[in-house]
Amino acid sequence: MSGPQAHELWDGRYLLDRRLGAGGMASVWLARDERLGREVAVKVLSDVLAGDREYIARFEREARVAAGLNHPNLVTIFDFAVAEERPYLVMELVSGGTAAERIRDGGFTPAEVERLAAEMLAALEHIHAAGVIHRDLKPANVLIDDHDRFRLTDFGIAQPSDATALTQTGNVLGTMKYMAPEVRAGHRATVRSDLYSLGVLLHDCGGDAVPALAPLLAGVGHDDPADRPASAREAAALMRPPEPRPRRAFVFAAAALLAVAAVAVALAVGGGDEDATVGGGESPPATSTSDAPAAPAPAEKPESETQPEPAPETQPEPAAPTCDELAEQQKGIDEQRKAAEKAAGKDKEAREALKADAEAQKQAIEEQKKDCLK
Repeated sequence: MSGPQAHELWDGRYLLDRRLGAGGMASVWLARDERLGREVAVKVLSDVLAGDREYIARFEREARVAAGLNHPNLVTIFDFAVAEERPYLVMELVSGGTAAERIRDGGFTPAEVERLAAEMLAALEHIHAAGVIHRDLKPANVLIDDHDRFRLTDFGIAQPSDATALTQTGNVLGTMKYMAPEVRAGHRATVRSDLYSLGVLLHDCGGDAVPALAPLLAGVGHDDPADRPASAREAAALMRPPEPRPRRAFVFAAAALLAVAAVAVALAVGGGDEDATVGGGESPPATSTSDAPAAPAPAEKPESETQPEPAPETQPEPAAPTCDELAEQQKGIDEQRKAAEKAAGKDKEAREALKADAEAQKQAIEEQKKDCLK
């Protein structure tokens, strides 16, 4: 059983150009789909897996499911078949490199790591909903497209559906560093083991230096899978920022605008002679041709007084928060703290940090309550 070669027309359709990468499970080739005239990536499985009939059957079942998945953070699968007794996949070509290469070339910014976490959780939520477990999350399996978007590949394909199966050399399938403890011990891979692997991946990408990811990393990093989030959506909730809380400066600005508006109203409805000069009646009308100043006639005073400065009225007045709204925000902070502490489990330091942060936010709102609207 010969393997693929450069410049070979694979399965009568895909012209192989060069090998992009290879591992113990498969080799990936840059190729051209001669039928549709586009560049693709062709992944051809190794001899070890190609000789396992039971695995080929599982591969075909999972490939059908994966080919039906469509998500902006997944690499699209175009085709799958068997040629020269070797199963192969035809995938979308993503040419921006991998997260592993980005780490070697200087790493990610904190904002990029936070976006990586959000996009990978969205991808995992999608494949898990379809019944696919990835089993091999690692930086090399995260591709980066031309728009700097992260794309997960090899979802549920590189490994059999039973993650405890062994290769002919006796090794558990997958990458040991990123495996959850229960998978290393020989138990079945699950949604929770994928989340553990994502946590290790984020550590490698600099996630420890991103405060917004601390609750997420603590939650998915537990050795006991029962202590981890039950789904990617639940894990994503751990990295969402607290509800936006109004600042005291906003309250004071709103009060100042209200005061300006009050002065304008007072001038309009009850100003005396001295107030009239504040209203802006200092300049003569543009149509006046008089060369000498004339004493203002009593009959003209009401006209000047009914023309207040329009600027305060044309500015929208932001609504200051009410006491009830501030109280609701305090409740929301408590609920988020409880969820994050549950995810932190027995990590005392993380729980104390979460509590201190929540108390600081609630205290700030207490200060705002002194100025809130009843």
